[in-house]
Amino acid sequence: MERPPTPGIIVNDYTLLHNRLLGLVRQLADSTDAEVQEGQRRDTGVWALGVIALADTAVEIAINYRVEKAFPPGSMMPDYWPVHQFAFERLGKTRPPLERLKALTRMRRETPNWDDEPWASVRDLHTVRNALMHYESGPVRSNDVMTFPNADRLQPIARRLGTLVRYESGGTWLEAFLNPKVARWAYDTADQAVRLLDSDEWRRSVPIPPSDLVAGQE
Repeated sequence: MERPPTPGIIVNDYTLLHNRLLGLVRQLADSTDAEVQEGQRRDTGVWALGVIALADTAVEIAINYRVEKAFPPGSMMPDYWPVHQFAFERLGKTRPPLERLKALTRMRRETPNWDDEPWASVRDLHTVRNALMHYESGPVRSNDVMTFPNADRLQPIARRLGTLVRYESGGTWLEAFLNPKVARWAYDTADQAVRLLDSDEWRRSVPIPPSDLVAGQE
């Protein structure tokens, strides 16, 4: 007899890692939304950081999965496999993840509008994630209200999200991103991107014969 699921744990029928990870991201985003729990104020910043980091990770895993599946197994077309292998290895070295996806679409002779959603937000999410995880500002105090690292890239994102006011009203730059609103945006961005990447629209393989397979990669 199977034991029932532990109460309070969401059981998702997901088969792909990025889908399964999104379940955890959603739970963290829901937790971040509630600023007060059991009568005590929580540090929602650390929850928001988890959402941002894992949401970006889920998108990267989904992109890597889509890139891998775009190349047929070598056993199916051995004559073309050396070219496919070369292109696949070149894609693996492309950074950041969204640029990897752009390179794949060029190989498939597609021209998505990368300024459309969810791709515009995917780009912003990766930028915010890098700033927070790598602390790209260098050795500055996080409580220095006069410091805003990479302001030319990060402030426009915070302004679009409506959270720059947290910094402008005397908070730290971290407060502009480590909050429930940005956490929810991070989850929504990842959810939309992963759903799109898993759709039939994105399941096409690279063209055969791959005469211009590596076009744009030099």
